Amino acid sequence: MMRLTKKLEAEIKKMMTTYWDSYMQGDLKTWASFLPNDYRNIGTNKEEYWNSKKEIVDYTKKVFKTAVGKADLRKKKIQVIPYDPYFMVHEFGDLYVRADEGWVFYAPCRLSSLLEKTTQGWKILHQHGSYPDSKTEDGEAFGFNELKTENKKLRDAIERRT
Repeated sequence: MMRLTKKLEAEIKKMMTTYWDSYMQGDLKTWASFLPNDYRNIGTNKEEYWNSKKEIVDYTKKVFKTAVGKADLRKKKIQVIPYDPYFMVHEFGDLYVRADEGWVFYAPCRLSSLLEKTTQGWKILHQHGSYPDSKTEDGEAFGFNELKTENKKLRDAIERRT
């Protein structure tokens, strides 16, 4: 049984920093070295659903030029949770993107990574990333008020056109 010691927690946090830094800097070789062949990921947009290392590496090669140097996760808080023999890493932070006017806040970001220590080092078995639903308010599961407001605006716009 693997216990989460301060030393092990620091090792995992360092590995995750290397993982994300290599991705953000465009170092595909280092970034992909943390992924096993049967890696899984559910991302934040419609097309971000991968069932293998090959799928996500191929996708990443296509989008790297639009992502490298253009995103930064700030004010990051990391939790390491033991699930023997695995570890779950939760990362919370503010995602900033580089726009014409410089760095701008994009959204709060939440990431989870399921890790396994192997003979080849740490491997990330599964990841999920999300942004909180911007339509909801505290205490709401769904943003019904925001949805009603948006629907009314759409109906009003349709009426004005007809």
